Amino acid sequence: MHEYQWRKAGVAISALGLILMIAERFKGFIVFKNMNPGQHYFAFQILMLFGLTLIIYTNEKYDAERVKQIRTKSFQIAFTLQ
Repeated sequence: MHEYQWRKAGVAISALGLILMIAERFKGFIVFKNMNPGQHYFAFQILMLFGLTLIIYTNEKYDAERVKQIRTKSFQIAFTLQ
């Protein structure tokens, strides 16, 4: 588990990934010359998921038992949906 300050980095990374995914869908652009638009979208999706994973694995500032139960339940739901 990471310290709670990493949550800000996770939010920034996932927001950047989401913005790039939306921009790729509306107007295709080239970031890496050897990748096609589908691969770009997938790379931005991985970036967003990395940011969300970073948010998930950071500790709360005041980590209570209820927060741990909610985190466990959200992991179970997320893995069930995928």
